[in-house]
Amino acid sequence: MFRGALIIAGLAVILHIGVILISLERVKAKPPLAMPDTTGRVVSQEASSLLKHYGCGGCHYIPGIAGANGKVGPGLEQFANRAYIAGHLPNTPENLVHWLMNPQRLEPGTAMPTMNLTSTEAKLIAGFLYGYDNDAR
Repeated sequence: MFRGALIIAGLAVILHIGVILISLERVKAKPPLAMPDTTGRVVSQEASSLLKHYGCGGCHYIPGIAGANGKVGPGLEQFANRAYIAGHLPNTPENLVHWLMNPQRLEPGTAMPTMNLTSTEAKLIAGFLYGYDNDAR
């Protein structure tokens, strides 16, 4: 009886370790973001225009965006390599889109203002941010 309990406990530990490893791998490997029907280059141009229109560079350093040298919020270089958004949301495309659309709902009182982005605008900007690692800007 005692030996059987040890085997079950050992299997439970192995199962938990497997779940943790799979979870960590999901944070590293992001699924592709569902984007509007545009090519990567068009997305970058549209997202660049949106980042300028909404004044994101006033608070954030954004590589590839002229004048985007803000120091209020975090720099947005290599965004895809981050584990979290706003320090506690897992960095996934879905979470980033929700964050961009309404950061105050996800973290009341955050310095990031709600800019009233549409879902399409948020997806374009998110795709732009996740594309930095593969883009030679």
